Amino acid sequence: VLKYLSLLDHLNASKPHVAPDTQALQVLRTDLDFIVSHWQKRGFDLWEELNGDHYHTRLVQLSALEHGAEYLQRHAMDEARSARYLNVAA
Repeated sequence: VLKYLSLLDHLNASKPHVAPDTQALQVLRTDLDFIVSHWQKRGFDLWEELNGDHYHTRLVQLSALEHGAEYLQRHAMDEARSARYLNVAA
């Protein structure tokens, strides 16, 4: 998700007059909605083979929610969803 947000920022910087791609935003929302729905569940980390709570995974989830909410706010889109992302990240 973070790499995806970085790509969207890059595209927006190179073409600020062009609205964000609808499909790209749908993928972003789908991924962030998944994090909102599942962040409390235990899972497997990138380097661990054990099911559990992993520091790296939690930090990436937190950052993705904060950056995703900020992206939606910056483009004046989906304020309710942005607020939900920030609420979960808090």
